[in-house]
Order: sequence, then C-alpha cells, then structure tokens
Amino acid sequence: MKDKAFAKKVNRDVNQVKKDFAELKDDGITVLNRKLKPLAHNVKKTVDSAVKTINNAVGNGFDQYNAKVKDVVIDIVPNGFVNKTPRFPWAAISLSLAFGLLLGALFKPARNLLAEFQGR
Repeated sequence: MKDKAFAKKVNRDVNQVKKDFAELKDDGITVLNRKLKPLAHNVKKTVDSAVKTINNAVGNGFDQYNAKVKDVVIDIVPNGFVNKTPRFPWAAISLSLAFGLLLGALFKPARNLLAEFQGR
C-alpha cells in the first residue's frame, strides 16, 4: 500500500511541477511581451519617420530633376510639344515607343534572311 500511495504522491508532484513550469513559462512570456511591445512600437515609429523623410527627399529630388529636364527640353523641342504632352499622354507614349523602335532598328540591324534560307 505504501508503494501505491508513494506512486500517487509522485504523480501528483510531477503534475504540480508541470503546472508550475507552464505557469512560469506563461509568466515569462507575459513579462517579455510587456517589455518588447514598447520596443517594437518605438522601432515602428522610427522606421515610419525614416520612410517619410526618405520619401520627401526622393520626391524633392524628382521635382528638381523634372524641373531641370523640362527646362532643357523646352529649349530643344519645338512647337510647345512639352506643354501639350500632359494633355495627350497617349501621344507622348506612342512617340516614345516609335522612337525606341527606330533606335532599336538602327543599333541592332535585322537578321540576314538569306542566311536562314541557305541552311546556315
């Protein structure tokens, strides 16, 4: 009988230790969460402010670049084309595509079709 009582006591103690460890683990996680949440919030705020600063700097740089390009293009392109482009973006895209195809044809000539027919 002593063995059964001792086995029950050991089982109860083991179960109690498991509960205590689970509670200790949960308490530790809770403490870590409490300490890490403010750190994560601070990091998030810092990253957000850095992204906003970078976006503003990049936006300002693009504005300056666009202004300089517009000044240069106004001197080069005749007939007020630069002023008409915002009203007709499809025309600017079509002209850019045609110009790109023309440059591609000039710099990379077509294959020799006779060489293909000769079995080369």
